[in-house]
Amino acid sequence: MKVTILYFLLTALSTVSITAGPIFSNFGPGDSYGSTAMGVAPGFTRGYDFILTGDPGQQYTLTGIELAIWLLPIFAGPNPNLGIRLMGDSGGAPDPAMVLEDFVLSGVAAYPHILSVTSTGYPILAAGKTYWFMLGPPSPTDMQALWFENSIGDYGRTATLETAYAGGPAPRGAMRISGEVISATNLDPSGEAMSADNPEPGTYTLLGIGLLALIAVSRIYRRAA
Repeated sequence: MKVTILYFLLTALSTVSITAGPIFSNFGPGDSYGSTAMGVAPGFTRGYDFILTGDPGQQYTLTGIELAIWLLPIFAGPNPNLGIRLMGDSGGAPDPAMVLEDFVLSGVAAYPHILSVTSTGYPILAAGKTYWFMLGPPSPTDMQALWFENSIGDYGRTATLETAYAGGPAPRGAMRISGEVISATNLDPSGEAMSADNPEPGTYTLLGIGLLALIAVSRIYRRAA
């Protein structure tokens, strides 16, 4: 009996899988996206807002993003580099004082494709709040790029950083944001995300399940003794 229960608990623990999943996506079926696109160039950073859905107070750690882009090697500079910023919102426009993550990518393929980027800072995102993804070549010698619009009729606001323009509605660029659900235990005392050197949120969940399994096994053995 004890062996059977122990086997069941260990099997249940081994099957637990903490994985990241999409928390926002406007790709169509089969990761499809539109044929029209928004252009960006050195000194001209543009992007779109997005609002995370979920229960009030729900929080996520960002784990990755995917964008439908195309670098244009015949325009601007020769370098296939691209910059992507995740920013907070202030009054319906990107907030320069709230850059949550800043990606500078080198060697980006110069053809239409879905670009995947893995988070390194794991910033915290909250359901119901507005954020911005801004796209632009980071230096004057970098190529221009196109960000393809979604094909499902998803509209939002668009903005540029250099001119501080924000307006809309406009078709959003095709994007998918992935993250993990977190709880208050994944925050430091100031309410900020813990550093990337700390375990990811899923690690805490697995540790908690393992602890509960050990407690259950200990109680079983004490009762049988």
